[in-house]
Amino acid sequence: MVRSLAQSCALVVQKVADLAEHVEPSDAGQRGRDLLENLLGSRTVDPDAMFAQLIVDAAAKTVTYRGGTCCLGNTLVFRMIERLARRPNQFVSFDRLIRDVWDGHPKSDEAIRSVVKELRDRLRKNGMRRLASSIRGQKKSYALMLKAQA
Repeated sequence: MVRSLAQSCALVVQKVADLAEHVEPSDAGQRGRDLLENLLGSRTVDPDAMFAQLIVDAAAKTVTYRGGTCCLGNTLVFRMIERLARRPNQFVSFDRLIRDVWDGHPKSDEAIRSVVKELRDRLRKNGMRRLASSIRGQKKSYALMLKAQA
């Protein structure tokens, strides 16, 4: 396994060196971007667009958006953002939230609102005001409205 890892690292170093030979300081803009590839061989994307995407990390229990990261832990708050992020820009009914976030255990409307409020507060506290404000409520449903934010 160590040998395989060393070979992979050597391959990466060689690939970066090969790319560096092709990119001159005068190669700005699209030509420079076209030459750069990530380690998997796919073309790079606009970095601004890449970092504007919401990343919900289920393993680390974190949310990353526009350069900011918020650790939510294994909590209802994390489960709420994870559920809303599954279908951004679509409202999710309270009934669906109870099934998905609380595993179907009956909860009051106030319990749902309380978790959303805590989620918004934690995001704001961690410098993610834009993401916090993208959580919208309508009647008995919530949505993560990211279209206008991107």
